[in-house]
Amino acid sequence: AQDQIEDAVTQCVFMCLVGEPDCNSMCIEEGLGVSSGCADCFGALMTCTATNCIAECFDGGEDCDVCRAENCNPAFEECSGVDPSQI
Repeated sequence: AQDQIEDAVTQCVFMCLVGEPDCNSMCIEEGLGVSSGCADCFGALMTCTATNCIAECFDGGEDCDVCRAENCNPAFEECSGVDPSQI
């Protein structure tokens, strides 16, 4: 499931303009077949990551994970009820 999520997120990042939550949400909803509410949480996480962690996440890796954990994961967990480190 994690690979499927990563593939969908990567595809949506390339399809949607950086920081475009509506596009990200629709893309995730279609790509993963999740509810629109869940997709909105992913869209917000992707937008937050692009806004706050673009330099750290350009190449991925641990710096990206740390930045996202500090800046974006709490809002995603509150939105979705899921700890993003568990997916």
